[in-house]
Amino acid sequence: AQDIRDLREEVGAGWDPGKSRIPDVPVPEVTPEQSDFAQKLSEILGKALRDIGLKDYAVSVEGDVSEGSLGSFDAIERLIRLSNNAELAELGESEADLARAREILRPVTSHEMFHIFSRRGWIKLKEWNRLIKYAKTKKLTPEFREHFNGQAGRDVIPESDVGKKSFYNFAKDVYGDSADSKFWIDQDYIEEAVAFAAQAWSL
Repeated sequence: AQDIRDLREEVGAGWDPGKSRIPDVPVPEVTPEQSDFAQKLSEILGKALRDIGLKDYAVSVEGDVSEGSLGSFDAIERLIRLSNNAELAELGESEADLARAREILRPVTSHEMFHIFSRRGWIKLKEWNRLIKYAKTKKLTPEFREHFNGQAGRDVIPESDVGKKSFYNFAKDVYGDSADSKFWIDQDYIEEAVAFAAQAWSL
């Protein structure tokens, strides 16, 4: 990749599983039909990872990932966990519904995949510098707010933050109070900020 436009096609995403400021969202009991749907969707998304060369990684669509978060990446298990969120509740197992579900989860999957790319060293220093500048200067958009709040089920991003806070500021807000934040360095927040940007690029 040579610049941000190329990286939009190549990078994806990750959500750190630690405690965040995103409030818990009650998750209803999973029905057998929903369980079958989540399993099929997990298989489809796992194949998508394998198709781009991530053969050692898997995807699991689950009821509640981590205290109301949209997803997480487990580097040890090499597993992306995605929340079986409210937007998927009305979908069934038809090809059209599965395709729609994949579209709904694509932004968060992109977020999680970025953590894989970062940890595997697939992003060059020159690319990192561009991404850092982008994440620190690009402001949150109305589209990202609508997407994020819709999947979180709460008004996590207030309207007043749109056009004012950068993805870097947002990452600091979300993870600043996390249980692991005392161990974090600025690079951790930058990685999350770029992952949020990758999430926004996928909308």
